[in-house]
Amino acid sequence: MEVLLQILFPQISLLFWANSQEIPPLAILSNLSYGSDPQQIMDIYLPGGRDTTVSKVVVLIHGGAWSAGNKESMFGYAVWSYFAFPRYAIVNMGYRLGTADSPGFPKQLEDIKLVLQYVTANQSALKIKPEFALVGSSAGGHLAMLYGYSVDKSQQVNAICNIVGPTDLTDPEYTNSTKYQVIEGVIPALVGYETFKQNPGLFAAVSPVYSVTRQSPPTISFFGEKDPLIPLSQATTLEDKLDENGVINKFYIYPDEGHGFANPTNQAHFFKKLSWFF
Repeated sequence: MEVLLQILFPQISLLFWANSQEIPPLAILSNLSYGSDPQQIMDIYLPGGRDTTVSKVVVLIHGGAWSAGNKESMFGYAVWSYFAFPRYAIVNMGYRLGTADSPGFPKQLEDIKLVLQYVTANQSALKIKPEFALVGSSAGGHLAMLYGYSVDKSQQVNAICNIVGPTDLTDPEYTNSTKYQVIEGVIPALVGYETFKQNPGLFAAVSPVYSVTRQSPPTISFFGEKDPLIPLSQATTLEDKLDENGVINKFYIYPDEGHGFANPTNQAHFFKKLSWFF
């Protein structure tokens, strides 16, 4: 099993939690459609021995600046989920990509809702319990938070993991600074042609921090101190808001990392902390 893990995902130190577990067989339902758009597809990983009373669902949401990326980039997280939670189902979803003419907000939140509705409607056939943890990277982390805080009125989302995703698009580091000016080139894929000065209410609406309430799901976040896209103020602002509302949260900042984690020690720490939090 250790050799197989190293072949599948050599850059991640997965062995610390997989060594002693009995791993069930796995069925994979690939490229299932959950909508009429070709980008509305998902993979569902179904381990053997599932039970509708305990087998919850981990949903993976890829990054790509709301305009690019695909579910295949989240394969490593699917491997982690399978070995960390061998009785949980895993959904690795694609979603409709945004452009300035057809922005990601709100259609990408609608796609997450459709995925959760699909899984919930088929809970008996899938043999799962329709309670969800959302794991998102970069833009996917942003979408996971925004969905969990502002859309999930039925409180099906029990936990959120944000990996280097922005939390506040009204942050002065974005609106009044040149250091993170690169973000101006990708924001239209989320909100369209309007700028912050033209419509600050829209930028607040797509900022997860403004939707945090006392009912928001527990949240764990990971950031890189050298990230050229995500200022550390994004971490502290969200942490303060979650604390203010009494929401369970954990934050980790890696001093030597940027927009993603390349150091194997940091990767191992990330997966370990995430496993414990979930």
